[in-house]
Amino acid sequence: MALTRERNEAGCGARLSRALPGLRMGAAALCLGLSLTGLSEATEEPSPAPSAVTGTGVDDAVRTASLQPPRSVLLERQRERTIEKLAAISSNAGLTKEALAALDAEIETLRSDRETIREAMVEAALRQKETSAALSAIEGRIGELSAEEGTLKASFVERRALLANVLAALQRMGREPPPALLVRPEDALGSVRSAILLGSVVPSLREETRTLLADMERLRVVRSDLAGQMEDFGSELLKHRSEEERLKRLSARKDVLERDNLAKREEARLRAEALAGDAEDLKDLITALDRDVKAAQAIEEAERVAAEEAREETARLERERAEAEAQAQVERERAEELARLAATAAEEEKARLAEAEAAADTPAEAVAEAETETETQSETAAAPDAPAEVQVAMIDPQASGPAANGPAASYDLEALRRSVRFLEPSAPFSTLKKRLNPPVAGRQTIDFEERDDIGRASTGVTFAARSGDVVTAPADAKVLYSGPFRSYGEVLILDAGDGYHIVLAGMDRIDVETGQFVSAGEPIAAMGSRRLASADAADFGTGGSNLYVEFRKNGTPVDPSAWWTD
Repeated sequence: MALTRERNEAGCGARLSRALPGLRMGAAALCLGLSLTGLSEATEEPSPAPSAVTGTGVDDAVRTASLQPPRSVLLERQRERTIEKLAAISSNAGLTKEALAALDAEIETLRSDRETIREAMVEAALRQKETSAALSAIEGRIGELSAEEGTLKASFVERRALLANVLAALQRMGREPPPALLVRPEDALGSVRSAILLGSVVPSLREETRTLLADMERLRVVRSDLAGQMEDFGSELLKHRSEEERLKRLSARKDVLERDNLAKREEARLRAEALAGDAEDLKDLITALDRDVKAAQAIEEAERVAAEEAREETARLERERAEAEAQAQVERERAEELARLAATAAEEEKARLAEAEAAADTPAEAVAEAETETETQSETAAAPDAPAEVQVAMIDPQASGPAANGPAASYDLEALRRSVRFLEPSAPFSTLKKRLNPPVAGRQTIDFEERDDIGRASTGVTFAARSGDVVTAPADAKVLYSGPFRSYGEVLILDAGDGYHIVLAGMDRIDVETGQFVSAGEPIAAMGSRRLASADAADFGTGGSNLYVEFRKNGTPVDPSAWWTD
């Protein structure tokens, strides 16, 4: 019996000796991993180190783990830290003076043409929407990585007691190797029992060590990816600010070019506000605006026709006056030529008579010849019409040019402006299905006829947008209404033609006025004030902005989704 017991002790000791090197390496890796991952960030207070020799350290570790904050609190703290980092990046991502000067120089190179400015604004708005979408995607990725980092940290905190047990057991086994064969009987029996117990625990300890090491490696990768995403966020945010500043400067230049229409737009805005005060809902408002627009168009068309008729009458009178002046000029020139010819003939006659008196002894033949020459010259002076006309034509070769056609054309800018008909959309709205871009870069959160928070079927669609994002015109349209309306807040109503109207609500700022014509893709409003926001509010606990979009055909809501590009 004694020999058998000694053999069992020796076998257990040998097995434990073979398992110990791998476990010692695992313990060292665990300690190194914990120091590198900075696990203490997950907790507010450091916990005491477990004892390596006695079981008291293990108990203390278990008690300390039970005092740690719950997982939800740790995840909330991790999210708050992420928000603070993003806010710091956002506040530091400002444009330098050199960048602003470059923008000013770029805009200065544009011609003072409203259409050129409009095209530049459409292009800048498109680039800003692209950077906004990229920022939302990066924020989403940052949220996922931050949540995963918080989950791993919370997992380490929850397994703190297990970590303490593993480390304590490994350290105890390293400091107290299996007993030798030559020991006291009571020590040998205890050693055998400990060896058997540890022998059954070693495989599970090895598995837990591998799991912990894998989790620590994943935490390192997550932190590296998170740092890279933070850097990308700062770069994209700087691009976004640059496009935003470019849009602001382009908008200011466009306002300068459109000041000549300011009075007319102000009158249209006042009429629209008066109609909005009387309307009960959007349908009534749109109907009233349509009536007002048609009446205004009829008045302006009558004014245009009257101005055209007056302009034609003025042009006719101007032509007649020019023709009369040209004829009078011709008569004056003819009379002047006749007077010149008569004066020349008189001078010649005087000279001839003087010569005749000086030669009194001239033969009769010479006298007769002189008389004959005088008669010929008199006949020539008495009928100068044909030569005079030819001479006048030679003197003024332009007599049959501009004088006959009237004076050079002069431009009446006011008459020209009145003669221009209303701008119309480039294509019928019903033909633009699957060809329009949404007004913001965010995702659609509420569909047409979907039940909203209060259980009411939506007559439009809702988009989530980043605060401060630009809102662009979905199609070519005329601004029917611009301003607050009832509980909708800031509202834009666009007349897209073909019986269609587009209603936009939820903006913080509107950049167009009633009566203006806007092109597809042109920036017309902005979402909210500048603050940090995510496309998915649940990621960071910060609120974004919602844009409501409604399409109406002859006053009846229709689903806008049929018009969006895929």
